[in-house]
Amino acid sequence: MTTWNNIYTNATYAITNQLQIITRLQEQLSTGSRLIRPSDNPPDANAVMSVGSEISDIGTYKKNLGTVRTEVESAASALQSMSNLTIRSKQLLMQGSSGTYNQQNMVGIGNEIDQLLNQAVSLGNQQLLDRYLFSGQTVKVEPYQTMEDAQGRITRATYSGSLSDMPAPVGPGISYSGVAVGQKVFQGSDRQDPVFRGNTGAAAGTGTSSIEGYAWLSAGSATAYDSGTNTTGIVGSRQFTAGDTLTGTHTLTLVAAGTNGGTLQLDVGTAAVAFSGTESYVQVFGSSAGQYVYVDVRGYNTTLAGAYSIDLQRTLGLSIDEGYTYTAIPEWPISDPGNANVAVEDGYTGKILYVDARNVTGEGITEVSVSGTHNIFETLIHIRDLMLNKYDMPEAQQKELLGWAMDALNEAQQTMTDYMTIQGGQIQAMDTLDGRLDELKINYQSDQDKLESADISLLAADLARSQTLYQMTLAATAKLVSMSLLDYL
Repeated sequence: MTTWNNIYTNATYAITNQLQIITRLQEQLSTGSRLIRPSDNPPDANAVMSVGSEISDIGTYKKNLGTVRTEVESAASALQSMSNLTIRSKQLLMQGSSGTYNQQNMVGIGNEIDQLLNQAVSLGNQQLLDRYLFSGQTVKVEPYQTMEDAQGRITRATYSGSLSDMPAPVGPGISYSGVAVGQKVFQGSDRQDPVFRGNTGAAAGTGTSSIEGYAWLSAGSATAYDSGTNTTGIVGSRQFTAGDTLTGTHTLTLVAAGTNGGTLQLDVGTAAVAFSGTESYVQVFGSSAGQYVYVDVRGYNTTLAGAYSIDLQRTLGLSIDEGYTYTAIPEWPISDPGNANVAVEDGYTGKILYVDARNVTGEGITEVSVSGTHNIFETLIHIRDLMLNKYDMPEAQQKELLGWAMDALNEAQQTMTDYMTIQGGQIQAMDTLDGRLDELKINYQSDQDKLESADISLLAADLARSQTLYQMTLAATAKLVSMSLLDYL
């Protein structure tokens, strides 16, 4: 009985195995692939999956490359338009600085420059599919934020975007950014020492200034707090010092109460004003009618207790933000060596201009130019204001400064031209890369086909052989199971 069980088991196994082989060969013939499932050939199946991953990566690379190329081409178009308006601005500047135009003609040129400025800001804030092209990584943030005067003219165009671009993988080990950093595209980075041109007597200090491009340094009245008598952290309000009505010298008395703030009194016999230390400024009145001073208490030293006297004097102050804030020239007299390096801060940006104020003689205005940091926006603002003679300067000074402005305009144009050259090389490189990716995809697909594709003629022969073997197995099995004792009589 055991022998017949063995015969039956072996015959069943042989028939099932031959049937599985025939089924697999038929699947391979019908699909044209010899790898229907990973178990058919694990090493080749793994290789196919690896090649398939490479082909998928190429698809991602090409998609990224298409996006990057579209953004770069859109940015290049915007820069070409910016270059064209810069050329027009140079033509207008040459006309205005020639000395042959009267003030009415200059105003007309200034108004056209203003229109070009608005176009330039619009181009700097160019978008593609709701992504700003010149804002770096912060593609949803408008790169150039503007301030306007009462007439609606742009007075500032401040870069608010990221200082880093946003590279995307476009090939094996290769990344390109479609969006650009506006500050690198439109502004130079080869900072030079500030140059002072004006009638205030101000000159460059010894510190390293952080202002960029152009600034107007104006001298006006301000209140100086003698650093020799002031260790309290109490200072003049830079934003309101121009509004102080003091004349001459005075004494400001602080009665400090530690963390509870204190009181301030201007001269003897006047009412003391209480403060907590959280106020931006406190207005303190003097002994004469109509005299008062604005005091900044934000830096108040809360460790103090008792009375402290601070000498005040109405003196000259310096501003680089159109009078929004003033920095008092600290030492008396003005020619004191301590005034050789006065830090004048822009109240809007926090940028610093170091000024040698020892020869400042009175109120007036001085142009400050920092070569290597000019951009197209502030340069156009500067040229427009000169054309409109915003600061009522003599005609000779106006023409002189307009002549110098050509250097800044050339610098701004060169910065953009340099970036356009980079863009051209980038577009050319992307064309080459796109073709190379197509070649890689074809090669990978060929490798995949070699691994997957079946040899039809060989499969047909294997199928015929397997079917014959299957039929022989069936016949032999049928013969065996049909035998009886009669076959041996």
